[in-house]
Amino acid sequence: MLKLFGHPVSIHSRKAHFALEETGQAHSYQLVNLMTGEHRKPEYLAMNPSGKVPVLQDGDFQLPESGAILRYLGEHYGNGKILPEDKQERARVDQWLFWQASEAGPVLMKPFYIQFMARMQGQPADEAAFQQAVQACDPVFQYLDNALAGKKYLVGNTLSIADIAVAESIYQLGMVGVTVSKFANVDSWYKGIGERDAFKKTRPPA
Repeated sequence: MLKLFGHPVSIHSRKAHFALEETGQAHSYQLVNLMTGEHRKPEYLAMNPSGKVPVLQDGDFQLPESGAILRYLGEHYGNGKILPEDKQERARVDQWLFWQASEAGPVLMKPFYIQFMARMQGQPADEAAFQQAVQACDPVFQYLDNALAGKKYLVGNTLSIADIAVAESIYQLGMVGVTVSKFANVDSWYKGIGERDAFKKTRPPA
């Protein structure tokens, strides 16, 4: 049985969890308590020396890095559900995965990071820095909005790991009160993602 080691506050864990739920494969979820430093214990570092979540375990095979996990699940367990079979559509999926990781992700993470670090330190967040970080997200959302014009999904006619990766970045922003409501195409697409049972299962408990 597949087993995912993760924590729902981690966008990378949620991406892997979302994809795993979409495959419909039997699996278990092992919470790695980041708040108590469980990810730094020797037994976890033996699976992922970087001490980060998630890690996917498939028998004796252990795979860290969410992007690699998304690809692995799509290729070996998706049965065409989360990764297109057409080679050019697969290339488009990779394009969006790389865009999310290198361009969108760091920008969209910053507002959350500012708020999260302030909470961890027991201090109020720097409101000016937070608002500046929120505004910096707009070009990313505009690019995404243009790409989603007239489309239900980023690639092809069904949900793919591209949608999964980008949607969890947006969810991370929602955790600190940032919405995409002024970008109509993104908003419509994201609302559709939000209705999926697999996506709902990735959310941290209230």
